[in-house]
Amino acid sequence: MEAKIEPELLCFAIFVISALFFLLYNVKNLPALYQKVISNSRTVLFVNVTTFLCWYGVIYPLKYIEPAIVAAIILAALPIATLAG
Repeated sequence: MEAKIEPELLCFAIFVISALFFLLYNVKNLPALYQKVISNSRTVLFVNVTTFLCWYGVIYPLKYIEPAIVAAIILAALPIATLAG
């Protein structure tokens, strides 16, 4: 049986679960973390957006392509991205 999960929904669920885990793990430091996020809001936004795009770039092709092929494409693109950056 094939699962029919939309990539956008899966990325959102991954983000929510990760955020909840991070918040629960750092519950003692929330005031300090809040101040850091406010003072570096552009950087935090940039990191979150790029992380979402990376996850989406991995998850979206899985809807249409075999997982082994997606893994091969990603592994082939990593050295190229490293050299280009």
